[in-house]
Amino acid sequence: MGCSVLAAVAALAACGDDDSDAPKVETSKLASIEALTPSQYTAIEKVYVAALRLDERQESAATLRLVLRPVQDACDDLDADDPLLGVLRTSCPVGAEMFKAVTRTDDCGSAGKDECADAFEDAQATTQRLVEASRASNRAVNATRLPQGCKRALLTPPESLERGAALERALGMVANDDTGARRTLVAAQRQADGTSEPQLLDLLRRNCH
Repeated sequence: MGCSVLAAVAALAACGDDDSDAPKVETSKLASIEALTPSQYTAIEKVYVAALRLDERQESAATLRLVLRPVQDACDDLDADDPLLGVLRTSCPVGAEMFKAVTRTDDCGSAGKDECADAFEDAQATTQRLVEASRASNRAVNATRLPQGCKRALLTPPESLERGAALERALGMVANDDTGARRTLVAAQRQADGTSEPQLLDLLRRNCH
């Protein structure tokens, strides 16, 4: 779901190009899931609700930490032994990490060139992990037999993955001080805005409850 909060925290998301780093998706267990159980639904809804404030621009790193804390707590509450929630629990924190890493790039203007380059490299790596995390979560959701409407609420759509990959490349260009990197980053950031949390929460409540 970008884990579809991963279209926007993509708050339930997972990890590098090497698939061995990604959460293991046990398709045989997932294939028996035809509907979310009450406990699965409640746990996922909790993450979506906690992520609502991520649609708001946070003015400082301290404020962002306060907003991210309930998201991280909701991620920690996902059942690690559940075949679906376990994948989401492994990947869920990556979205929060990405928000923190990108916020560091906003604050690096007064820092030295090396510190700023490090901030953009970190944001690039974290964004890459988020894209790979969303793909892992998508594999888990697609392995279930959930209704298509419910899957829509949980999946990160291909266009969001493409926008995330473009943002990751743009962050890398800035880190390397490539010509035209800033313009590319601004364009990628504008394109990266995905489905908002209220829309995702509405989809979840209408199709998965």
